[in-house]
Amino acid sequence: MPKERIDKRVGEPIAVRRYGVAGQHDREIVLVIGKPLAPRKPQGDWRCAVLIVGIDEGIFHVQEGVDALQVLQLAQGFAKRTLEASGLSLTWAGGEPGDLGL
Repeated sequence: MPKERIDKRVGEPIAVRRYGVAGQHDREIVLVIGKPLAPRKPQGDWRCAVLIVGIDEGIFHVQEGVDALQVLQLAQGFAKRTLEASGLSLTWAGGEPGDLGL
């Protein structure tokens, strides 16, 4: 995946994880989580972009939370639920299929 595509969709990526798909050795699913962005207004929420490439046409989501830590936790939770719902048997870092490391 070209870096330009990640930067344009996510802003400043702070985490990238690449998954394989069991039985499909040439397929890769890429999860990218962007740097949390502070609220634009004093009472606003923090925002964090999540991009998953390789499932359908790609999945882009903006997660919101009350602070930087919560928005990162919620972004990881969104990514985990989305990857699990894909029905794909994903592998990561030589682990067992289905272990997403999230």
